[in-house]
Amino acid sequence: ANGFVGHHLVHLLSSKGYKIYAIIRNEQEDISNISNLENISIVYCDMKNIDELPELIKDKNIDYVYHLAWAGSSGDLRMNYELQLKNTLWTCKLIEVLASMDPALAHRGEVESRMTFSTYSDFSKIYHFAGNSQKKYLEYYFMKYEISILKACMRNIMDSRSNANPVLTDKHFKRHTKINIDKLVLSNTIEEFVDNLSGTLYEKPLREVLKLDNPVLFDFEMNLDLFFFSYIWNHPDYFVPKGERPYFKKSFGPHIDLLNMLWIYRCKNYYVLSDAQIYSFLIPDYYLDKNEIKRMVEAENNTVLYEIISNSYYGKTYGFDSTKNMEAQFSDILDTINMKDFKDAPYSLAAINAYFHLKNMEVARVVTALECIRYGYKPEAISQYINQKRGVL
Repeated sequence: ANGFVGHHLVHLLSSKGYKIYAIIRNEQEDISNISNLENISIVYCDMKNIDELPELIKDKNIDYVYHLAWAGSSGDLRMNYELQLKNTLWTCKLIEVLASMDPALAHRGEVESRMTFSTYSDFSKIYHFAGNSQKKYLEYYFMKYEISILKACMRNIMDSRSNANPVLTDKHFKRHTKINIDKLVLSNTIEEFVDNLSGTLYEKPLREVLKLDNPVLFDFEMNLDLFFFSYIWNHPDYFVPKGERPYFKKSFGPHIDLLNMLWIYRCKNYYVLSDAQIYSFLIPDYYLDKNEIKRMVEAENNTVLYEIISNSYYGKTYGFDSTKNMEAQFSDILDTINMKDFKDAPYSLAAINAYFHLKNMEVARVVTALECIRYGYKPEAISQYINQKRGVL
């Protein structure tokens, strides 16, 4: 709280009349830049001892938490793996401690909703400063967040395990979207939910699912994902400036290919599905040769599937190792493509893609670490799980 960013934030909050608990590492720290402010209480607590925070702050009526204690935020230390892992683990531990102070925060869905919203908040800020052509492309990311909102609403309706996770939006979202978020949140049944999407892009793909016998949440979410990628792929003129369409195809095409291969792998390993059912999960208009897709779907076992993938363009270009986590390898390829595009054209749309890709990786890793801490995993195991969370496909 007494650092460069922290003390300016504390001054701003104090000027607006907020009651502030300023966390300081230890009593040797210089706090002269904040100690004389009104409505401030100084609390000494190192991140290493963050478990002690509930005993140091008895007030449980806390509305906002600003976490700025992140070592190595600039220079070479940004690449220090051990230090950044400690930062991540301490941040997750802080969330756990805050959950103990407010039990409502303890549920994973609550944390995940808030972290997903943090990505949208970044989008909103970028959108305000973007030019017209960039705003056009950002509609792609706005659709992604709209779909995440729809999924959160459906989980609250259909998943008996769901604890009514918050559906977080802001004024920008409500001005920009064509969906009536207030009606959606109040929907009691999935049929009412789809009715409340009348006239939007999302009504048709969800009505198709309603026609199935006993559809489950997975069916609705999967059809939304298929619709999203097919719609983006088939309407590049709407989203992508003319000069950047070759880049878009080069970037988005592999994303579709990787998703198709990933779904084939998941379907064959985690579900009992016929070949016809697997085909129904694939995104149309992929780049991979249709014969390759057919052979992957009909592969007798994982050994055959790995061999086909290894002999594909992606296997030959990026390599596959059958002994390593397959999902992590797919995400590694996507990471490589995004970062290479950004390095080649740092002032193009590739910069936006790279930023949101890294942001999604960060959210996925923090949520994973939080779950590991919650279930008492050892640091070595947490590190392994975090490293497997390369990003979101």
